[in-house]
Amino acid sequence: MRSEMYQSSAFDIGPEFPLTLAETYSDADLKNYLTATVAGFKPGMTKWVDSDIAKYTGKLKPKPNATSASSVLLYGPAIVSLVCNRDATILAQGECCKWYTAAVTASAGSLTTFTAATTANKQVGNFLYILDNNNSAGAAPESEARLIIKNTATVMTVQPAFSALVEANDTGIIFSRSQVIATASGDDRMVTAGIVLAPDGIAPDYWGFVVRKGLVAAKMDTTTTVTAGRALKAGTRRLAICGGATLYYLTLAHTFLAQTNDVVSDLLPVDFDCWSPQASGA
Repeated sequence: MRSEMYQSSAFDIGPEFPLTLAETYSDADLKNYLTATVAGFKPGMTKWVDSDIAKYTGKLKPKPNATSASSVLLYGPAIVSLVCNRDATILAQGECCKWYTAAVTASAGSLTTFTAATTANKQVGNFLYILDNNNSAGAAPESEARLIIKNTATVMTVQPAFSALVEANDTGIIFSRSQVIATASGDDRMVTAGIVLAPDGIAPDYWGFVVRKGLVAAKMDTTTTVTAGRALKAGTRRLAICGGATLYYLTLAHTFLAQTNDVVSDLLPVDFDCWSPQASGA
């Protein structure tokens, strides 16, 4: 029987994580997504943070006994992920982001390659799912997903090999659990990645941290009065109030504070969670 090996990581931030969550890293510094690390933290990795809030400042200390603080607006323990911004513009602090996906159509292929126009080196670490075999409905490699280990501007190389040849006009979907773009109104929990933590945001092609579960400051529409206890869903880069019936698959956060429509800041502490399993609501 063939066994598979997976890299694991304990949900313990501890001394192994000597970074502040305010830092970001250029794609050049983490070019090889499959092997690069930042103090042992791999791109795309998710961990639990036992955070410590500096007294009176509202700023996060990177670990319980640290003396320095940053302006990461995180209020207590949280689950965070290190992700890359694939959007064309900066993802600002407090903005909501979702996992990157892209549809592709092959002009040619093989057992290990899929020929289609993509940005060179940007797909490494993502996955390629074959949506449709153009020549034989329901036949392999349809419904197979593989890790992208290399890509030029025209060819993606995957591992392990597909069970059958990729051919011209086969269609696929690239999906990621390490790269993100801004949310759009109505995006559900399944595609949501988290809330940006870096005070200066995450610039395009930079890596930074997002909170997937925890009390965090999130951007709201400043023209909207928010009452305590309201359910929140994805808006365009921001969280919005759920209207009518609250559906589990849309609800991303709950408010525990009120906010008027004339506030100085559009950042509101919310109980955010796109990590925990939820009923589909269907």
